[in-house]
Amino acid sequence: MLSLYNLFNFTIASEIAFPCAATSTRNPDVWIRFQRFDYNPSLVGERGGQGLWGRATADTFDLRANGIARYQVRNGCEILIDPFAGADEQAIRGPLMVIVLAALLQQRGFLVLHGGVVDFEGQGMALLGDSGMGKSSLVSFLQRQGVAAFSDELCVVHPDELGRMCVWPVSQVIALCEDAVLRQGIDRHNAQPTLDKFRIFADHYAEKPIPLTRLTALRKSPAGLYWQMPKDNEKLAMLLRNTYLRSFLNDIGPEKRMHHLQHCLALIRQAEFRIVYRPFEPVDEADFIQQIKLSFEGASQ
Repeated sequence: MLSLYNLFNFTIASEIAFPCAATSTRNPDVWIRFQRFDYNPSLVGERGGQGLWGRATADTFDLRANGIARYQVRNGCEILIDPFAGADEQAIRGPLMVIVLAALLQQRGFLVLHGGVVDFEGQGMALLGDSGMGKSSLVSFLQRQGVAAFSDELCVVHPDELGRMCVWPVSQVIALCEDAVLRQGIDRHNAQPTLDKFRIFADHYAEKPIPLTRLTALRKSPAGLYWQMPKDNEKLAMLLRNTYLRSFLNDIGPEKRMHHLQHCLALIRQAEFRIVYRPFEPVDEADFIQQIKLSFEGASQ
């Protein structure tokens, strides 16, 4: 049975439920179906990790999640899901709502970065970085202080009718490691265990896109907490380094690569950029946030 959902200002007709998404009555722009499809295992497996293998072309994206499903994204308007035997809907939804959704949005012309996003003091702020940098912990901590969360994993950006690069709400789900759950005093009864993390639902969640004006790249250093102002030539490198599915940029064709670059340059013209370093050991979220605030206030170290 197909249900209609409104995401990113377009309508998705889906055979799998999107529990937190608003419903829609408009004609579908994107279709998500359970369907077997031709799949050549020799074409995937060059890149991946943690049981995931994928490949991209200008028009398609293929993903295999071991023990869960095969996914295929076509032309920004169709997602096919071919489940493995025994996979339940919650497991299937995991890769769909992150990696597969990111591929769909990229095919539809969105800029998708690897980062958490919050409405911080009335400004759209992205926290960019590899896994383990503390993005989800910071998003969780801030939304527990009343800050509206957009996502803990995907920073989805697209220009509005005025040409402003705006960041879009993605998901209320935040995935936290066990030490972050304990450190933030989150009731285990409100955290759903998954394979390696706990899922919580943000109490404060953004409802509409806003201009993205602050980007913070999170990195680790033995020197502890401090920040740097990136040089102009480092800003583009920050965006390319933190592009979601960046290993496939060379596979999507020159037209889509140029479109991606144009969005990056527009964001560089609009936003402030900072690099904030944290120690390798766990860091208190309040101290981490304070360092980020100081970086944008221009305070001395």
